[in-house]
Amino acid sequence: MTDKSTLGIGVISLGWMGRLHSRSYRAIAERFPELGVTPRLVAAADPVDEVRQEAVDNLGFERAYADYHDLLADPEVEAVSICAPNFLHHEMALAAVEDGEVSRHLVVHDGVGRVILTGSYDTARLFRSWKPDMHLLGETSGKNAIIVTPSADPDLAVRDVVHSAFAHAGQKCSASSLLVLVGSAGKSARIARQLVDAAASLRVGGPASLDSQVGPVVVPDDEKAVRGLTTLGEGEHWVLKPRYLGDGLWTPGIRAGVVPGSEFHLTEYFAPVLGVMRVDTLEE
Repeated sequence: MTDKSTLGIGVISLGWMGRLHSRSYRAIAERFPELGVTPRLVAAADPVDEVRQEAVDNLGFERAYADYHDLLADPEVEAVSICAPNFLHHEMALAAVEDGEVSRHLVVHDGVGRVILTGSYDTARLFRSWKPDMHLLGETSGKNAIIVTPSADPDLAVRDVVHSAFAHAGQKCSASSLLVLVGSAGKSARIARQLVDAAASLRVGGPASLDSQVGPVVVPDDEKAVRGLTTLGEGEHWVLKPRYLGDGLWTPGIRAGVVPGSEFHLTEYFAPVLGVMRVDTLEE
C-alpha cells in the first residue's frame, strides 16, 4: 500500500450483500472521517459478465475478475469482503490465506478491535485459531424456520414462506428452508394448496432475465445442495418435486413429512427446497 490513508478493497460476489458492502465502503470516509482511512474499491469478483461490467461502470471498482482467485492474487487488494453464500465462505477464506495471507493479516492486526462475521462455523473457528482472544461477533450457519399457527392469516403466511424460501434460490443466509405447521394449520387444505401453487408459479431464470424470481444456485454440483434437491428422508415425500433446468437452475421443491431430528430438519442445504413439518402444539 503506497498511500497509508487508503485501503485496497476486494469484494467477492456482487449479489445484494456484495452491492451493500461496496456502497458502504464508499461511504466510510464521509461518515467516519475520524478513521483517517479511505477504502479504495480495487477489484470485484463475480462469474456473471453483466455483473462484472456493472461493478466497474456503476459501483466504482477499478477492475473485475470472473475467478475470485484472481482477485485474491491482486497485489493491490489488502482487505476482502466475502459476500458469496455462507457455505462457500470457508473455502474462500482458506483460499485468501493461501493466496497471500490477506484475511489473516486483516483479522489479527492490532488495529482491529472486533471482527463481525457472516459465514460458517468453520470460518469462525478458523479466525479464533488465529487469535484466541479475538472479540468475534458471528452470524454463523443455522437452519431457519417459519412457524405458522392456526391463528395466522393463510394468504400472508404462504406469501412470506414462499418469498423467504425461494426468492434467493434458498441461498440467502436468512432464507427459510423449514416450515413448521402447528395444530390445525398442518391439516389445512387451503394452506397446502396455496403453498404448492405459489411455489410452482415462480419464474425460474438467469440474472439477465428481468422477470426471473428464482435464480441459479452458485455451485450447481455442490453435493449437499444436490442431495437436498433429490434425496428424500424416511417418511418424506415430494408435494412439489424440483427439476433441474441446466445452468444451475432448479425449479422450487417442497417436501412433506419432515420429522424432528431428521437430516432435513437439522441441515441447511442452501438450495431452493423447503421442508414441511407438522406438530400438534407450539411446545412440541
